[in-house]
Amino acid sequence: VLYFFTALTSIFTQIFVPAEASLIPTYVPAKWLLSANALFTMTFYSAILGGFVGGGPLLSFFGENYVLLILIVLFGISAVLSLFLPKGAAGDKVYPLNLNIAVNDLVEVLRFIRKKEAIFQALALVTVAQAVMAIFATLGPGFADRILLVKLTDASLIILAPAALGMIAGTLIVGSIGTRFKKRDLINWGILSSGFLLTFVALFIRSQNSRVVSAFFEDIFSFSLSSGLLPISAVCFFLLGFANSLIDISCNTVLQERTDTKMRGRVYGLLGSSISGVAVLPVLVSGVMADFIGIGKIIFGLGIGLMMFGFFTWRMKPNSLTN
Repeated sequence: VLYFFTALTSIFTQIFVPAEASLIPTYVPAKWLLSANALFTMTFYSAILGGFVGGGPLLSFFGENYVLLILIVLFGISAVLSLFLPKGAAGDKVYPLNLNIAVNDLVEVLRFIRKKEAIFQALALVTVAQAVMAIFATLGPGFADRILLVKLTDASLIILAPAALGMIAGTLIVGSIGTRFKKRDLINWGILSSGFLLTFVALFIRSQNSRVVSAFFEDIFSFSLSSGLLPISAVCFFLLGFANSLIDISCNTVLQERTDTKMRGRVYGLLGSSISGVAVLPVLVSGVMADFIGIGKIIFGLGIGLMMFGFFTWRMKPNSLTN
């Protein structure tokens, strides 16, 4: 029953999440899209951070039933607030649910993306970046338990909370000064930085087995590698969230700028399906591989792969993702 309702929640998420991002250009002028996406991303990850921080205490104090009731009330409030959104031309139309229409829409959006190189690149970049983050989130509990030696119940606070804080910090900076930079540069720096940080974390874990490196580290910083692993990892997760915000905000802005009202919702629907579909197999495989070759090696492979992907995107046509 739990799996059924979880799957049902995911199905409904595929409906309203693409609609949220695709509606932003309807209400915001083009010159403010980058800042608007930054604000949207900040509120989104602030809510995630609040859930991670408050979830445990709420469960301990109120119990599971009352927490589920709180979630129902929050969804109800969101539904009521959505009724006050101003309706544009697209919002006044009601489309019937029909399999043939859905297939035709899918074919049409695929043709549209094939003709628009910038949209295809932005979709690919977001999909790959989110798939990597999904794999890392899957490895998170094992990383916290086996490497950081902390309780599984604290994994979200130690790993995901710093990453969410980094996303929030990134949205604040991109929203205020992001328009001074080309979106292509923001995306590339985000990808390369993410790859470098994952590689650094993996190498830092590996260096604990080296007496020479451990002694060198203790001489410089006056504390051992093992005691410094937790705070250094938390800082890396924060920076990883910051780097991911550069990719997320910039790519979403490109998608909104380069798509018209008719196609925007379909493009975001395809993006959500692509992220879910592409991430499923790597997430399943990475969990199994981590038991055989170790979590550190998986993270190292993700980092190297992401940096290689970053260098590849750097060599893309310069006019594709620039203003």
